[in-house]
Amino acid sequence: MNKKNGFTLIELMVAITVSMIMMTGLGLSINNYYNVEKINQTNGDLVSLISLARNLAVTNQRPAGFTEDLGRVVVNVNSNGLVEAFAYGNVSGIGGSYFSKDIADNRVSTTISGDLRFVAGTGKLVDNFGNLLPSSTEIGIVIASEDVGETRQVIITSLGTIK
Repeated sequence: MNKKNGFTLIELMVAITVSMIMMTGLGLSINNYYNVEKINQTNGDLVSLISLARNLAVTNQRPAGFTEDLGRVVVNVNSNGLVEAFAYGNVSGIGGSYFSKDIADNRVSTTISGDLRFVAGTGKLVDNFGNLLPSSTEIGIVIASEDVGETRQVIITSLGTIK
């Protein structure tokens, strides 16, 4: 009897096909994980910058060249993920810039339901005129990804705390 060692062509083709299917699934899974991590990174960056702005208000820190007493710190978040913080004085209302940072790539968007204005000294949220917001007020920022359809939400209470 003639005994052959090795695999047949059919067996090799089946093994290669199965491994290709498994690699495709692995590639899709890694891509999805990467996109979810982009949202998580954007969320973490946003929370850090809002916390920084609030801390600047609580400690009455003024940007370089800002000579007036600090009235409030205003944080602007646009839909492209650009986060900016400005200091505004009590008297003139003229402001100076603390920072401006782009936290999202072009596939992640942010939506805010109101402006963030932290009063100097306490870090509580105020309106355009410097009046404290009602205690039940919460301002939300939604971070969304076009790639995976996932969202994250950051909530800032009227006391300035971040949920």
